[in-house]
Amino acid sequence: MAKNREVKSRIKAIQNIQKVTRSMKLISTIKLKQVATYLHGLDLVIDQSKRNIGRLLHELYFTPDLRATLSPFTRKACNDEPTGETVILVAISADKGLCGPFNSQLAKAVSYRIASLKDQGKKVKLVTFGRKVMNYLTKNHPESELALSQVALSLLPEAALVGRCVSELQDLYLDHAVCSVEFIFNKYLSASRSDLTIETVLPLPKAIALEGKSDYGAVIIEPSFAGALEVAVRQQLFAQLQNVLVSSRASELAMRVNAMSAASDNAKDLISRLTVSFNKARQAAITQEISEIVAGSEV
Repeated sequence: MAKNREVKSRIKAIQNIQKVTRSMKLISTIKLKQVATYLHGLDLVIDQSKRNIGRLLHELYFTPDLRATLSPFTRKACNDEPTGETVILVAISADKGLCGPFNSQLAKAVSYRIASLKDQGKKVKLVTFGRKVMNYLTKNHPESELALSQVALSLLPEAALVGRCVSELQDLYLDHAVCSVEFIFNKYLSASRSDLTIETVLPLPKAIALEGKSDYGAVIIEPSFAGALEVAVRQQLFAQLQNVLVSSRASELAMRVNAMSAASDNAKDLISRLTVSFNKARQAAITQEISEIVAGSEV
């Protein structure tokens, strides 16, 4: 009977855990729908931003005299042959766990990328979003400078936070030793699929300029070409960082939904097996008691 009480207690504990996993799955599903809708709107903004900056870069590459009018940051951002030996690696993870391989696969990818850059003779500066990747890199890569770290992010990134981070990335990129800025994150594709992505955001790829030829012929830019391009570059960086943060959050929520769904199913199977075991043990105990009573009456 003591064993039966132990099994019954375990079934109750697993049922309580199942309630938690089901609640987490439901909450994550609701949040995922909200974030995925927001992400779709950001994709449209990114496409329009690329078209706008592409037209300006097309003018720049085919009118070299314009380069002298640019600010130091814009000139460096539009240089398709950067110099320097330092790469700024921006890694985006979650603040919490219980989301399947989301954090672990990102941490492994960041470690692999750091090793790859060092093999090429590059140095690495780290910028992290999310507590998990910050803790991992601080522990496993103390030799790489942690230039900027953000934790406790909201469900959707606030514009003020993104703008402040863009300004700090601009300041870091102006260092003559820095040659590029890369984002590494889990890109959201669907509720059941995400792709670990490394994306170079600075300097701007020349392909944007080659695709940006205007269909309207000559374009008059006011008040100045340099001012318009500087605003466009900052807006592009702002939109890309915001898009990456939202895409990473959507991937996190999707993986959490899948993880909690699997946990709930496993709990259901375990409860079923324990219930069968409990019923068998109880039936055996009842049968034994009946046998003892029958044997006693015969004596």
